Amino acid sequence: MSLMCRFKFVCDKRWEELMPIGGEPDVSFCGECRTAVYFCRSIKELDAHAKQGHCVAFGKRYEDVLMGVAIVPAWNNVDD
Repeated sequence: MSLMCRFKFVCDKRWEELMPIGGEPDVSFCGECRTAVYFCRSIKELDAHAKQGHCVAFGKRYEDVLMGVAIVPAWNNVDD
């Protein structure tokens, strides 16, 4: 079984293009949308930020993430 994120908006930017916010390694600022983007490493983090309507980046590494506004709940179980 695997997990698949659901997004109502998917961003085409990369995490590296965002401006780091000092002192918060998992939060960056998007100059185009003028909003904070929260890096989520777990479903629990993803759901918490999705419930608040935050823009999120979801993945295991900064180089390999999906970014956008997640739908609550932000995941579905998908059978392989």
